[in-house]
Amino acid sequence: MTALCTCPLSLSAIDSMNQLKILICDESSIMRRLTKKALEADARIAVVGEAESGSHAIEQIAQLRPDVLIVDVALKDISGPNVVRRIRSEHPHLPIIMHGRMNSRNAELNLESMSAGASDFAAKPSATRPAEMVLAHVQSELLPKVIKQGNLATRDSQASATALPKTASDNGHVATPRSAQAINNGTRIPAQTASVAQTPHKTNAAVALKRETPPAKELTESAKLQTRSQLQKFEIIVIAVSTGGPQALQCLLETLPSAMQTPILIVQHMPAEFTPLLAERLTRQAKRTVVEATQGQVVQAGLIAIAPGDYHMKVVRDGVQVSIDLEQYDHINSCRPSADPLFESAVKVYGKSVLGVVLTGMGRDGADGAREIKGSGGLVFAQDEASSTVWGMPGEVVRRGLADKVLSIDQMAGEIFASTGSVFQALKQS
Repeated sequence: MTALCTCPLSLSAIDSMNQLKILICDESSIMRRLTKKALEADARIAVVGEAESGSHAIEQIAQLRPDVLIVDVALKDISGPNVVRRIRSEHPHLPIIMHGRMNSRNAELNLESMSAGASDFAAKPSATRPAEMVLAHVQSELLPKVIKQGNLATRDSQASATALPKTASDNGHVATPRSAQAINNGTRIPAQTASVAQTPHKTNAAVALKRETPPAKELTESAKLQTRSQLQKFEIIVIAVSTGGPQALQCLLETLPSAMQTPILIVQHMPAEFTPLLAERLTRQAKRTVVEATQGQVVQAGLIAIAPGDYHMKVVRDGVQVSIDLEQYDHINSCRPSADPLFESAVKVYGKSVLGVVLTGMGRDGADGAREIKGSGGLVFAQDEASSTVWGMPGEVVRRGLADKVLSIDQMAGEIFASTGSVFQALKQS
């Protein structure tokens, strides 16, 4: 069976009405019908197609050009995570919302879909429930996420067409980052190799520090930045990440040397059901303890904590002790947790001793906080477009001229390690 366009209007007519075009992929015809009815009760939505399998959905994307794809997690022909991987390889910016049941059997499958690059997850009601209950559930749980992801994608698309500022590159020349140049023509480029990105051992770290010092008249902005980061002690690292985050975090954390004990606080946009599972998975993968943050938790050396889903995370100082504060006030940048409260509170507590990192993700969360870090004298690193699943959040930081360095995810750990002064501590211990 071939998935067909189910919308009576042409795609151009829908575009002219500024409706969000939705493609639904679910094996259950009943669930597809009820989901379509619930979503189209909102005038901002037009369901342009239905697919009964992952392969059908993949085939329809080029033809229907959906703004958001809704995918059943438990498909039979292609697993939910593999559907996401295949779509991400060809359509890296298409928002994908996984629609599935939250139970012990699906828990790992759901998390794997998010790790593969799904944009969000919405709990799925049972099709055996009364129709009115299913409709109400879809409208309360799925619809807001469809609107959010569709709007974020539209905003990212508009932002990507804007001019990008020049940024000091790693080789000392001031130029538009290669990843920034690529965004306007849609090309993807290979990541650069960092000099210290793969230096987890003390001996390699020592070699990485042996760099020639250029004459003063040739000292570039990049060299000045390197000198400043070596002299400046960073007391905390704050990270913002969204779509594609689990894989980026795994790559970052598993390559950070054990000598790196600076506290790391992470805001990963993810539903509350997934953040404890993500912490457990990262602990296994990175072989470093990663926890879901708790109210009042003391921020100390070696801590790596992820904000719990649906809670903003901040840091507060009481005398000499700094602890975590979790709050549930309004969404910021359509997110809860949002990275901006964390970044801004870190500046209030630590001043210029904050290293902010903005990794892959849709939207612009973290950019306002990065401005505060930059203004206080701290450093801001942004992931490059080539290694990002979606270059929305880091791209916004680059567009605003806030990134001190634009790095591939493979480079990030080495640069963080060097900038926190941990390299020098490791050399003293060797």
